[in-house]
Amino acid sequence: MEAAETRLDTLQRVELLDGVEVQLRIAGPFLRGRAWLIDLGLKVVMIILFSIIVYLTFGSVDAGIAGGLIKLGSFGIMFFYNVIMEASEKGSTFGKRWSGLKVVTLGGGKITFGQSMVRNLLRMADMNPILPLGLFVFPSFAVGLVCALFTKRFQRVGDLVAGTLVVHTKEYQAPAMGTFSDETTERPPVNLLRDEQKVLIDYFNRGPGWSDERKVELSDHLSGLTGVKGIEGARRTVRMGRWLKFGDKEGRK
Repeated sequence: MEAAETRLDTLQRVELLDGVEVQLRIAGPFLRGRAWLIDLGLKVVMIILFSIIVYLTFGSVDAGIAGGLIKLGSFGIMFFYNVIMEASEKGSTFGKRWSGLKVVTLGGGKITFGQSMVRNLLRMADMNPILPLGLFVFPSFAVGLVCALFTKRFQRVGDLVAGTLVVHTKEYQAPAMGTFSDETTERPPVNLLRDEQKVLIDYFNRGPGWSDERKVELSDHLSGLTGVKGIEGARRTVRMGRWLKFGDKEGRK
C-alpha cells in the first residue's frame, strides 16, 4: 500500500537524524531538463558577451592571448556558474529558479560548496551517451536520464554521489478538502498491524495535499479494508485515519 502511494506522489518523507520528518516535493527529470536548457542559453549569451569584451580588449594586441582567455573564461562560465549558484543561499541557478526548483541535501537543507562541486563534476558521467554510439553522438544525457528514471527520488549520478536532491521551491498549497471535509471518524472493521495503521494515518495527514481524484486513486488500493471503491472508499479511508490518529479525542461518531 505504501509502495503504491510512493509511486503516485512525488511528495516524499525524509527522516532527519533527530527523528523529525520533513516532506520534500521531488522534481522530475523533464522539468529539470527545461531548467538545464534555460541555463544553457544563459551560458551561451554570457560566453558571447565575454568573448566580445576579450576581443575588443586584447584582440588587436595578441590574438593568441585573446583566444586563450576566451577558452578559459568559457570553461569557467560553463562549470562554475552551476557550482557557485547551487551552493548559494538560493540553492539554484537562474534556470532552476525560473522553473521553481532548487538543489538541497537529502534532509532538505542547503548544500555545501563541496557537494555542488561533486554533483557538477559528475555531470560529465550523466552526459555520456549510451555506447556503442557514444563516440559519434552529441552528449545525450542518456545515463543521467536513465539513472533519474530508475531512482526513487529522480537522482542522477552526481546527485547520488553528492547526496543531493532537486526539489520544488514553491510551498505546496493544500486544496480544499471538498467532498472529504466532514469531521466524522470510523473505527477500522479489523485489527490492523502497526504498519497498516501508519498507512491510514499518513493518508489522513497527507490527504489535504492531494486532489479528490488522487485520494480516490490511492484509497482504491485499500478497498479490501474499506469494502468499497471510489469516493465513498476515500471517505471511509479518511475517517479511519482520523480515528486512528485521534481516537476518543474527537469522539467516535
